[in-house]
Amino acid sequence: MMQDNQKQSIAWFKLAEYISRGEKERALGLYRLLSHTLENSPFELQLAGDILRACNDKERAIEKYLHAAQLYEKSEKFSHACGVYDHVLLLDPERQDLKIKRALLAAYMHDEERLGRMVCSVLLSAQKISYETIVSCIDELCVASEKNIRMFCWQAVAWYALKQSTFNQGLMQAICKKTIDELSAAENSLELEKFLSRLESIDPAMSHYLREYIDELHGAPTSHIQS
Repeated sequence: MMQDNQKQSIAWFKLAEYISRGEKERALGLYRLLSHTLENSPFELQLAGDILRACNDKERAIEKYLHAAQLYEKSEKFSHACGVYDHVLLLDPERQDLKIKRALLAAYMHDEERLGRMVCSVLLSAQKISYETIVSCIDELCVASEKNIRMFCWQAVAWYALKQSTFNQGLMQAICKKTIDELSAAENSLELEKFLSRLESIDPAMSHYLREYIDELHGAPTSHIQS
């Protein structure tokens, strides 16, 4: 007689077959039967989310993904949790979930490419990209006392924006000036000079513009910045 685990294996195989053939109703029907056997582990919840997404049930898929991420957090598997949160934001870019964004912020503190994309891509996809919306997004993510985090966020946004064709010159100047303001507020002259030097190799005109901006702010040549 076939054992229960063998029956389940065959059922999961049939489920994958239904999905691959685009038989959504049969796949969902079999999934509902199998869902009673799930132990609600994060992996199984992710799998359930993948199945529901393949069947175009986005809202229920996101529900499963978020539950999986929460369980990963509880077991201190933070990289797994962030991977799931990132997937949710890619699946639903307009989602305004501060918990998700702050979890990703913590994970991406050493990955400026992904951090810059996280802040900007959500706004771009919602067609809300402007200096004001970027300021609002970063203010929401970072409390005022987190000067180093704010500094890193603005640098990440600046580097991301410099690579995009969707940002006009005025917006780019505003983003870069705000980055200078945050670097100055953090009193980190080494990071400030590193930012300007790196910018010099990418956009010499913008670097020159910012050095003039700093001279106006402080009344001293930027070449005198000391580390």
